[in-house]
Amino acid sequence: MAKNSLLDYSTTPSNNTDIAGIGIQGTSPINNFDDAFRELMAQMKTDLDYKEVYVSKSANYTAVARDNNASIHFTANATLSLTAAATLGTNWHLRVSAPASVTVTIDPNGSELINGAATLTLQPGYIADIWCDGSAFFANISADPTIVDYSTMFAAKGAYSSKSGNYTVVASDINDTIRFTATATAALTAAATLGANFNTTIWADVGATVTIDPDGAELVNGNATLILQPGQRAEIWGNGTAFFAKVSGDPLSGPQLQGYSFGLALSTNATDAANDVDIAAGAAASDTSPFNLMQLGGALTKRIDASWTVGNNQGGLDTGSVSAAATYYIWLIQRSDTLVVDALFSLSSTAPTMPAGYDRKSLRGSLVRTGGVNAKPAATGQSPVFVSTQQTFTAGASLVLSHGLGSQPTEVFLEFVCKSATSGYAVGDRVLMPSSTAGHDENYTNTGFSVSADATNIRVHFATNGIPLTNKGGGPVFFVGGTQFDVIVRGRV
Repeated sequence: MAKNSLLDYSTTPSNNTDIAGIGIQGTSPINNFDDAFRELMAQMKTDLDYKEVYVSKSANYTAVARDNNASIHFTANATLSLTAAATLGTNWHLRVSAPASVTVTIDPNGSELINGAATLTLQPGYIADIWCDGSAFFANISADPTIVDYSTMFAAKGAYSSKSGNYTVVASDINDTIRFTATATAALTAAATLGANFNTTIWADVGATVTIDPDGAELVNGNATLILQPGQRAEIWGNGTAFFAKVSGDPLSGPQLQGYSFGLALSTNATDAANDVDIAAGAAASDTSPFNLMQLGGALTKRIDASWTVGNNQGGLDTGSVSAAATYYIWLIQRSDTLVVDALFSLSSTAPTMPAGYDRKSLRGSLVRTGGVNAKPAATGQSPVFVSTQQTFTAGASLVLSHGLGSQPTEVFLEFVCKSATSGYAVGDRVLMPSSTAGHDENYTNTGFSVSADATNIRVHFATNGIPLTNKGGGPVFFVGGTQFDVIVRGRV
């Protein structure tokens, strides 16, 4: 290739065989050397004397080889296109500056990159020093000290505040850090009011989603709003007409959170114990990679007897109608787009039917439903429990109850509830009598009943003469039947 400028010269002497195509090898004509020296003088005048030459542009421009070492100052929003890196050559370099209120887009040729990206946007008041390596471009960005007012930028540096609700960012928040501890909107005062070089940092805490909303039709990073996910923060700058943000920090997720859970205790709702479950505030990681943290900010009550609807005291059933006797699984669910967290009941322990938009889940527990009534919910890892309604029994007869546990219970307890005062017992008094195993018939001649169970039913067989109990205050044994006491049967796998 002809050596038409200093940038074409090689650091390997033997590769320099011409100047502008004029051969300078030992076999070249003598007059070539006269012409070559003249050409060399012209190239030096062009390439060296133009060093740090300054030029102003007010519209789009394409940088070429002759712009090496130049400084281009844009006075209006524009695009600086870069000639192909191979054409510009290794070590070609250029300085570009954008004054206040001017944005310059630096656009390499074709699919070539600058700092690994397709384009680079130079914000108002900043300078880019651009280098070429023959195949790509690299830029070092710095603030122009003649434009950026550092005394303003660093005023009141380091102030910190915490917000738990919506907040409007004002001029006095310059250089502050504002931490949101709950989902909220950070409204930005008009850019002209905040002024050029206004800056602040907004931080979304665990479980908080923050929507950054510029004033009116103003934009942030070219968009109407910017949403920060939990764990993210944004450094925001204003130029007097718009806002720009650099977002850092990943939403809380990753293999280190796999299996994580905190709080989310399950309990029977006091108002509608037959159908409603209360879920305490807490957090859990979703059950698939990248194991996003889902946080329930407050207690939630869900109804198993109604189709799922988002929100507290709303339906929770994933599909169909609730069964009178079945095991239901309790899921914590979340939408990744809005980060709304809710709960769901499903017959499936692995694949619930998720509501539209919800794509994250975590199994939190289960409950057994019999006779149209929920048993006490059990957390994940705990055995589900069957609890019957209060049953009337007859001495010498059997009681057969469908337990819905899905497998044979290994423990059964009978709880006798006094309904007619007798032998020191008042109405409502309870007597608990265990059966240590229900894997086969257990006969207790001293308790007056025996228990058997399979994967479907628990059977309680009562002795003909009733259940032997001692007087509540002590004393002789007496036998009771269904006229004085009812029975509640509990089973656990």
